[in-house]
Amino acid sequence: MVETADAVVIGGGIMGASTAYYLTKAKIGKVVMVEKYLLASGATGHSAANVRQHYSNEVAVKLAQRGVELFSNFDEELGYPCGFEQVGYMIMAREEDRPAIEHVVRLQQRLGVDAQLINREDIKELSPKADLTHVVAGCFEKKSGYADPRATVYALGHRSKELGAVVVPTKNRIQPVNQ
Repeated sequence: MVETADAVVIGGGIMGASTAYYLTKAKIGKVVMVEKYLLASGATGHSAANVRQHYSNEVAVKLAQRGVELFSNFDEELGYPCGFEQVGYMIMAREEDRPAIEHVVRLQQRLGVDAQLINREDIKELSPKADLTHVVAGCFEKKSGYADPRATVYALGHRSKELGAVVVPTKNRIQPVNQ
């Protein structure tokens, strides 16, 4: 049983496993990640695990850029695969949504994201079976894609343990506090 820690991370999903990895990598001391059941057994394990940069504010775009960079080099950095498939990411827009998507593309481009405003013909070429009845434009980011959410969490968890973190499953170990 773990008695002390310099940092305790609650939850073994993508946020917890990533936090444990980066804290351990930064050598902040003894890191303990507590998970109630199994790593990636909650929302993360059921995620589509999109890795994209299409956000409407600068902070989110910058964080997403770092995410794409990490996933692009994941196997080398962590020593485990995450199943990242760099297939691109497309958003389609109706006429009333065109100003918003144009704004987001300009923001992305200003921040260095390889995003392009595309027309109906481009969309049809990228996705021939899409219903384009109300679509007038879109955005395409070719460096985006998706990863395997469970493989990603397990890689982060394993690498954290290799760097000294402790992963503690709590199922049937923690008793509820009487109120």
